[in-house]
Amino acid sequence: MGRKLFFGLVKAVLVVFLLLKPHHAAKAHKVWHDTYISPVKEPVVEPVQKVEEPAYREMVANVSAYTSSDDECAKGDGITASGRRATAGRTIAMDGVPFGTKVEINGHIYTVEDRFGGGYTNRIDIYMNSKKEAFRFGRQRILVKIWR
Repeated sequence: MGRKLFFGLVKAVLVVFLLLKPHHAAKAHKVWHDTYISPVKEPVVEPVQKVEEPAYREMVANVSAYTSSDDECAKGDGITASGRRATAGRTIAMDGVPFGTKVEINGHIYTVEDRFGGGYTNRIDIYMNSKKEAFRFGRQRILVKIWR
């Protein structure tokens, strides 16, 4: 019975000691007769500034030209994959971006309205009215801007 009483008293003393012990480190503590440790200050955290994404991304693309002739397009009716009629100076075919995306090629803004259908990532076709114009344009590697 004496052993249970002893351990009960030890437990009670520990509980009282833990309850009376200060639980914050904001007070200065005496280390040596006239030396003090100053309270710990929280580091100042600057708010993270949001870095704005550029309005466009650049990529080098393999750019060529196409027409709505039967030998180039299966239908040959000039209707693009987006359902709009292909228009020279506006329509381009490009995979991997949504329809309506604006793409700047040699300083001119085009709209993605058609697809290749093959999942190409760096290829663009510019719609032109005639094969003569398309052959004159040829195939070029151009730095293009894809606007967001």
